[in-house]
Amino acid sequence: MIDAGADVVFGHGPHVTRAIDMYKGKIITYSMGNFATYGRFDLSGAKGIAPIIKFKINKKGDLVSGKIISIMQIEDGIPVLDKNKKVINKLQTLMNNDLINKSLKINDDGLFEINKQ
Repeated sequence: MIDAGADVVFGHGPHVTRAIDMYKGKIITYSMGNFATYGRFDLSGAKGIAPIIKFKINKKGDLVSGKIISIMQIEDGIPVLDKNKKVINKLQTLMNNDLINKSLKINDDGLFEINKQ
């Protein structure tokens, strides 16, 4: 999708957060997890956390800055801010272990760090 002209790709699918990657200066989120659901879903562990992602991109569509805001679901799937930042920790682990390209990192405050390679 980036090669076809997209500046940001927001992927979604397996109901859990997956790594965030950078390709040719553009952002790809492989899965954003569950932001809000309803009572019948299991919200334990990784199924109950998700990121709100804020990006700033330049006129060419390249990432300038970004921030993750960690949320979790409580009760019947109501999203609330997660002070323990579980999704930030999860993203750090996924991005470190699952990606070959290490041009993007997320610090403990949820801020994006771009490694120029």
